[in-house]
Amino acid sequence: MKIITNFLLLFVFFASCKTDVKKVQLEKIEVNLKESPQIELDSIIENIVLVPLETNENCLINHIDKIKLYKNKVFILDRKSACIFVFKKTGEFVFKISSQGRGSGEYIMIADFDISPETGDIYILDAMSDRLLIFKNEKYIKRYKLDFGVKITNMCFLDEKNIAFENQISTEIDSLKYYLFVTDLNLELISKNIHYNKSNALILSPVSPFSPFDDKISYLPVYKDTIYHINSNKVIPVYKLEFGNNWIDEDYLYNKKINPNTLFNDLKKSSSVYFINCIESRTHIFVYFTHKDEKYAFLYDKIFQKGLFIKNYMKNGCGYNGLPLIPDGEKFVGIVNPYELSNINKEKIFQLFPHLDDVEIGHNHILSFIKFRKIHSL
Repeated sequence: MKIITNFLLLFVFFASCKTDVKKVQLEKIEVNLKESPQIELDSIIENIVLVPLETNENCLINHIDKIKLYKNKVFILDRKSACIFVFKKTGEFVFKISSQGRGSGEYIMIADFDISPETGDIYILDAMSDRLLIFKNEKYIKRYKLDFGVKITNMCFLDEKNIAFENQISTEIDSLKYYLFVTDLNLELISKNIHYNKSNALILSPVSPFSPFDDKISYLPVYKDTIYHINSNKVIPVYKLEFGNNWIDEDYLYNKKINPNTLFNDLKKSSSVYFINCIESRTHIFVYFTHKDEKYAFLYDKIFQKGLFIKNYMKNGCGYNGLPLIPDGEKFVGIVNPYELSNINKEKIFQLFPHLDDVEIGHNHILSFIKFRKIHSL
């Protein structure tokens, strides 16, 4: 979960600007902490593949903040190292981008990145300097100045010619109070989408608000219970997450005197859910969040429109690192730390994946490709 302090926590209502908005009936997803069924992780996994990432002095990863798959390669953002590491999908290291600085072709920090679906070029968002830098493999090509009038925190290619930029920070200028700014490749503004009008002093944003799968982009704005499907000319609300009485108190959120130093204790004592993340694949939606300092994982079957909680998904060695970060067709891609192997049935795991026997504590992460079963079949 990314935490952005000293900015504004946004509740959002849906609207559009210069965009074809298709009105649809929202499909409700009941995320009921008391009544939704629970199931063991082993019972819901249909197939899992574990791929250890190569470890050498040129590709030591501190923390994985984002994963992007592109043409049998895995692109990994490590904000602590200010690097993007590139591996083959089979785990072999290929190259990295490490250009932190203030000179030409350098970035102060990497807020986000994406890959051009047409050229394979790497677009790096430097939110500190309001710049977008473009690399072809390790080689810097050019940069653009971001001039939207608001601070941009995330980005995502919508297709070969259009990019969506996300603004999570409030502004007093009503014409800029939109979450999404869609541009062409020259950053010429095409549309503004999803208007907001209320704000406060803190943002608790998703790990990654965009979830690309097949030819769709799934989008969950910060502290909103609506999942959108977006493209270059449409923003469509599709699902509504129903947390019932556990949705956060709006009066608390909109209180201008909210104290960032006591926010987490306040949330723990309340009945509110927070740190909400959502990853959508072709067949499932994976939602994880925190409630009273306990972490929950909820899986929704899009085909049979049923959902359930996965018992102990973030316990017994899985932790934050076991959670899915992106979809891959019908699968979800997540990460496992080597030390977590000690919490798994070694005899069984090494029988399935004998190459993991060489993985040691201190090595790079292990990618997990998980396909979940259809909930109807359980």
